[in-house]
Amino acid sequence: MEKIYLRPNAQEILINPNASDGALDVFAYRSENDEATRKLGTLYVVGNIQHKTDDMAYATNLIAALAKREYYHDLNLTPKEAFAAMLRKANEVVEEFFKHEGLTINVGIFAVAGDKISISKLGKFKMYLARSGKSIDVLNNVELFGKEHLTETQFSSVLNGSIQEADRIFAFYPSRAVVAREKLFREQLPKLVAAEFIEKLKGIKTPKNTFACAGVYIDFEKVKETAVEPN
Repeated sequence: MEKIYLRPNAQEILINPNASDGALDVFAYRSENDEATRKLGTLYVVGNIQHKTDDMAYATNLIAALAKREYYHDLNLTPKEAFAAMLRKANEVVEEFFKHEGLTINVGIFAVAGDKISISKLGKFKMYLARSGKSIDVLNNVELFGKEHLTETQFSSVLNGSIQEADRIFAFYPSRAVVAREKLFREQLPKLVAAEFIEKLKGIKTPKNTFACAGVYIDFEKVKETAVEPN
């Protein structure tokens, strides 16, 4: 008996991570437990931390590590339930960070499990989905991605949607330099495969080479797996 599922192929993109916009970081996780990965899929975190005086670069790392631990914690939960439970824990940590005056946190967290995707953000974060030759601004498309509100603070809502085999995703922190070229990225995403798209990003030249980018490029392939029947 064969099992068919979508497998994400992700490329982490981190260019000039200590630029003037603040510290940038990207994380992509699978569980060490194969069963957890099969059920809950993969987890991605894109972050930008800014502070007027203190070095808070570790904050994204801490949020990402907590997100991984909590998301894969309970195999009895569905991906949607695990994502919501993870965000509640993440908000407890974020609340402590906001005691630092002058701190700005921009973090996007999303999980892909099978053909389902769950997304949440704090501050600035964007995601484009290339489908049928078009680029869709995911966080502003409630027709394809339904929004479920959780709380009034921190990671405040979750978008849930479906992924198709030929889809491509570019999820990123919209730094000033990236926003200035956002139209270009949006137009090129349906046309370029991963290596070409990333090469175009890396080839961008700015005065004093200050271009910075943190993001994840993901495409999807249909995989057939032989299911092992229990004895």
